[in-house]
Amino acid sequence: IRGQRVIEDFLDNMVLGEQLGFDGLLVLEQHGGPNAVTGQSIVMTSALAARTKNIRVGAVGPIMNTYLSPMRYAEEVAALDYLSRGRFFFGMPVGIGPNYHALGIDPTRARERLREGHDLMKKAFMEEGPFEWDGKFFKVPYANLWPKPLQKPHPEIWVPAVGSKDSLKFAADNHYTYLAILVPRPVLLRNIKTFRDMCEEAGYTADPTQVVATATVHVAETDKQARL
Repeated sequence: IRGQRVIEDFLDNMVLGEQLGFDGLLVLEQHGGPNAVTGQSIVMTSALAARTKNIRVGAVGPIMNTYLSPMRYAEEVAALDYLSRGRFFFGMPVGIGPNYHALGIDPTRARERLREGHDLMKKAFMEEGPFEWDGKFFKVPYANLWPKPLQKPHPEIWVPAVGSKDSLKFAADNHYTYLAILVPRPVLLRNIKTFRDMCEEAGYTADPTQVVATATVHVAETDKQARL
């Protein structure tokens, strides 16, 4: 009963966000407990796409390494892009330790597997199939994504990161948006500078909208209670 109420309240608040004139709505994903509203950001974002009309809707994850195949990931992204009529964007987090332990996934090759999965998915988005993929982690003899995403070449991709240089470089090299999470302001500013420097090294100047910073808001009956 509590879970039902939490989910319905979350969706109602998100729909209210469109009515109040916000630019976009974002669903986070965590596993192994109530660390986020849901472990299925794609499912929750589908519900938001159905309940809204114009606002952008995003999912962060899904976590690539929770999928047996990136092709399944790509199919879900493409489907949600159509359901939202081109309003969808998504994040590609590596994921944190509790996610891997909760799902019984080996975290030691997480980054390497994520990178290969990303390359396969991106090729499926942008190239006509069928094609064969023979990689280290994925063997797909018949990769043929249909339909392709509505947005071309694919929906906007965000890379959530606390500050790993590997993640920052991945975002910079692919012209993705860096989503800064779980860091105090001095560290945030340092990470943003590092990211922008990496964009310059990749041959371009980062767009101001290519960095997203999160702000935590505490709500209570009084300011004193909120600050505790």
